[in-house]
Amino acid sequence: MTKRIRKVDEFIPDQALDVLSGIALNKETVRAWVYSQLHPEISPACPVCSEPIKSQRALENFRSGGRVSCRVCKKFFTNRAGTILSGSHLEFEQFYLMTTLLAFAVRTKADLAVSRREIARLVGICPNSVHAWQKVFEELQLPIKQICSDPMLFETDQ
Repeated sequence: MTKRIRKVDEFIPDQALDVLSGIALNKETVRAWVYSQLHPEISPACPVCSEPIKSQRALENFRSGGRVSCRVCKKFFTNRAGTILSGSHLEFEQFYLMTTLLAFAVRTKADLAVSRREIARLVGICPNSVHAWQKVFEELQLPIKQICSDPMLFETDQ
């Protein structure tokens, strides 16, 4: 019994890229990963007065993306406040996918790179937003090349 081996010309990379937009990202895992990148410190604190969040309920609310009130300065904030995602309407999954695709584009040669328009289409945002995020990364001198796509962040059908 012989296996049929598909010809290389039957596989079109554009088809693989189209499939990428349909991949379901594991929300909890992506959220936990992005949260750990935004808040590497052990105990999160108020971005205004730096008072640590002490209440277990407030910590759980903070980690899940809910609003938290500071007991000292009485300001409300979320886990995005004071971070690169402050004021952004991107979901964590969209942010992760966009940064992964931008990292892929940086690692590849210019003529093979994924275009901003293609990244925007896959992520579900406009190309100008992708360009704006590229500028943010460049201005902050963030090493986008080091962002990796962890296979654990993608849901599997197994």
